[in-house]
Amino acid sequence: MAKKYFYAAINDNEARIVTTWDECAKITQNKRGGHSRKFLNRADAETYLFDKIDERDKRKQRAKPKRNRIYGSSSTQCKPTLDHLAIFLEPKTAVMPKKKIVTLSCSLGTDGKASKIKLSNGALLVVQTSVGAKAPLKRLELGYEALKVAEDTINGGADFVEIIGLDDSVGRTLCKLTPDWKGRGWLNSTGKQPANLELIKRMFDLYERFKGKVKLGQKPTENSDIDDLPF
Repeated sequence: MAKKYFYAAINDNEARIVTTWDECAKITQNKRGGHSRKFLNRADAETYLFDKIDERDKRKQRAKPKRNRIYGSSSTQCKPTLDHLAIFLEPKTAVMPKKKIVTLSCSLGTDGKASKIKLSNGALLVVQTSVGAKAPLKRLELGYEALKVAEDTINGGADFVEIIGLDDSVGRTLCKLTPDWKGRGWLNSTGKQPANLELIKRMFDLYERFKGKVKLGQKPTENSDIDDLPF
């Protein structure tokens, strides 16, 4: 069986993780800023791609033309006066640096379609959930992948990450149910072990590391008031 590779592909306007060379070539070949690297697993490919996205954005920022401030270089430029000295006589208001906020838009795949995570910079990540799994597990797997992307984004310099599009049950599990389960020795209110517990533990440990820098913008479910559902 042929090995499956993950390509971190990027150009000046697009960045994606793909699994075939043809897809990779469409993004990188004959495209400005085209570049790619092949990996054996998705996690390494995503880490590399986020670093390249950050490098690209910084490079594009540096390439912006700077304003010419030399007097006389423009026919429309006004003659300088001593008015500029007034700034030294007036109280200054501190300018707070603008925070870097990243939004992750999650979409759960249905009818055989893959789940997706779209970053606010346009990058699109495809999430492979368990084949044949029920909806509750797929929702958790999508949430876990979103948390991993959020962590990579924060480590890459983002001040805050908002995750939107997740089912309300994912946020409820992380913020309300899991702390209760942990306090009971990982048993739910009926004294049983919750389904998908190992995945939930990994999600909770990851979320606890940076929960002050991430917000879960959930999508409400019909039975959000029933205890210990849907897991």
